[in-house]
Amino acid sequence: MTDAEYIQIVERYRPDLCRMAAAQLRRLGLPDADAEDLVQDALMDIWSQRATIQATAAIRALCFLILRKRIAWYCTRATGNTRPNRRTIPSPAAA
Repeated sequence: MTDAEYIQIVERYRPDLCRMAAAQLRRLGLPDADAEDLVQDALMDIWSQRATIQATAAIRALCFLILRKRIAWYCTRATGNTRPNRRTIPSPAAA
C-alpha cells in the first residue's frame, strides 16, 4: 500500500469508523469519548502493516475488523473482564 492509498483510506473510512466505535461504546455503557483514540489506534495498525496490505475492495472490511479488535481490547481493559463476550462486540453491519 502506498502512502497516497493510505491517505485515501483514512479520508474515506475514518468517519464511519468513528461512528461505529462511538455507537458500540455507548451501547456497552462505556464512554464514547475514547472512540476517536480507538480509531486512531486501528488506523495506526494499518499504517504499521502497510507493506503487507494491498489496497483492495476488502480494505474496508479489514479496517472494521481491526477496529472491532481494538474495541474488544478496550472493553476488557475498561471492565476488567479477561474474556470479552463475542456477542457484546457486534459486527459493523449491525452497528
